[in-house]
Amino acid sequence: MSKKTKFINAKRRGFIQGSVVAGGAVATGAAEAAADATIESVEPSKTEGHAGYRLTDKVKRYYKMARF
Repeated sequence: MSKKTKFINAKRRGFIQGSVVAGGAVATGAAEAAADATIESVEPSKTEGHAGYRLTDKVKRYYKMARF
């Protein structure tokens, strides 16, 4: 018959806490590296004959129906 101990295994808890902290550090480092990436501004190309966005009756009706 095995006896259950009433205390928490500190080695196991320390390992779990360490792995959680290490995982968080890796995730933070990856996010920081992605945020530091160089962002280039892209100018939209001008195309001949393109009218662009227009707020037509069809679009207005869609916006009206999409509201809650």
